[in-house]
Amino acid sequence: MRNHLARRWKTLAVAVVASLLVTLAGHTPASAVTVGCGSACDYQDPDDYVANVGGVHRTCAADAVTKLTAQGVELRYSAFCRTAWARATYCGYLGFVNLYSYDSTGTWRAFTSSYRTGNCYSPMLNDKGMTAKACSEGWLDEVDYENNPPREFACTGRY
Repeated sequence: MRNHLARRWKTLAVAVVASLLVTLAGHTPASAVTVGCGSACDYQDPDDYVANVGGVHRTCAADAVTKLTAQGVELRYSAFCRTAWARATYCGYLGFVNLYSYDSTGTWRAFTSSYRTGNCYSPMLNDKGMTAKACSEGWLDEVDYENNPPREFACTGRY
């Protein structure tokens, strides 16, 4: 009986200490997924920007996944940062990608593009509680480039 009580007290003590450590640390590993980096990540480069989420530091591209695709473009998403960005599936000098962000009511919130960055992906935007869509845009050839404004080729749905 005494061994049984000792094991129960030891288990309880371990649980209390673990709970205190989590409280003192200020987060649990799962909290990083629900917090994100908010507007601090707006217009940042997902490959270069090191986000601090719940005391964990890493780039938003580290856990990125493709959520939706359309002709020439992917909508990328980081659960760690809670951000989205557009990435070209074919990166040529006559094309670029745009990212549109919408608030929870569906109202347009922000826009970013790879047009002047020279990257094959757009800067990222906060996606916590919002939706985003990615679009490919550009010209068909040199003659089109010289004579026309860029045209939108395709857009993903919103995620």
